[in-house]
Amino acid sequence: MSEMIIMADTHIGNNRWPVSRDRYNAPLEEFIEYAREHEVDMAIVAGDLYHRRNPSTQDVFEANKFMLDLETSNAVVRVVAGNHDTFSTPGSPSALWYLAGDVGQVNGVSEEVLAPLDDANIVYLPWPHYQWWTDVSPGKSIDDLLFEAEQKIYTALEDMLKGLRNENGRPTILVGHAHVYYGDSFDPEHTPESPRLLAGRDVLLSYKWLDERFDLVALGHIHDASAKGYIGSTQPTDFADVGPKGFWHVTVDEGHGFAEVKVVPFESSLKVKHWQIRAATVADLPKEGDVDCPVNPVDIGRLTVQLMGNPTLSIAQAQAWLAEHAVIPHGVSLLPPTRERRTDALGAADVDLSSIPDALGIWLQSKELSAQSEPVMQELAALKEAQQT
Repeated sequence: MSEMIIMADTHIGNNRWPVSRDRYNAPLEEFIEYAREHEVDMAIVAGDLYHRRNPSTQDVFEANKFMLDLETSNAVVRVVAGNHDTFSTPGSPSALWYLAGDVGQVNGVSEEVLAPLDDANIVYLPWPHYQWWTDVSPGKSIDDLLFEAEQKIYTALEDMLKGLRNENGRPTILVGHAHVYYGDSFDPEHTPESPRLLAGRDVLLSYKWLDERFDLVALGHIHDASAKGYIGSTQPTDFADVGPKGFWHVTVDEGHGFAEVKVVPFESSLKVKHWQIRAATVADLPKEGDVDCPVNPVDIGRLTVQLMGNPTLSIAQAQAWLAEHAVIPHGVSLLPPTRERRTDALGAADVDLSSIPDALGIWLQSKELSAQSEPVMQELAALKEAQQT
């Protein structure tokens, strides 16, 4: 039986919060202590060790300290290249080349038998940029390139799996840094949230395809640990990156052919929250016990209030409220009231439609207006018919 721990998306060098670098990197120390205490056989970072592809001297120092301290646990250490660790151009250098010690840097699709107990097969999949997998030639659209790369990745993984199946019957684990979709084909509604990642850069892989072929799929790239197959990041990168943070402790039993996963939460991950509410008075602000108001203060908080009606809420009151609910207040904004708008059903007699261009009618139809606007639509249709005759 073998034990391994897997974390992802540490983003060393991306501390945008008003805390020290040591505080930001505290989850890395937790990971090291856990490896030592549980005497695990292997420790893996599933991509985005760094935040910048050209890390600063301080970033490299912190990453090397993390790797060298992790090696003192006697675990075999592997780091898979993420999109923040490597450039998209084929053959370009990886930030992981700066790592010291006996760290296995995974910059290409590969496999190995879990050392030292030989209980499992591990297949590594670094972040797959389409340029690495396709012939970027004139006439190919970005959609063609992404689809071609997806199919070639499946072929490479399938060939690797065939070889492993012929060699042994051990559980096979995929550790990678990639973006997946959960439906039978790509559908934005069945794909993890990922701002800016779908803008013609990410090769999307079928989670169903991966799950059917591997005993365990452990991925980095998406920071949301609630997304199937994803480990999650060590720290929030912004106020939208909320939710629990942790890593996976994987127990592999070759005899029974399974890989069991235990999610271990990080105690030192920052708890952040951005309250965006409507209020007129201080009494309208969330109260302790409300769904939107945690009992314990968050580590870092921001408050944005859209003032309503005739507001009496002052900036000082808002700041005092935030100071009670966040250890580190990170800004208060009071937005001025906006004029209330009324949407009434307009009859034909309420407006002179002769001045409305035909393009507006097309626009109204495209918006699929409710039945309340039916008189307007009917009058527009009649007006268009009259103009044509």
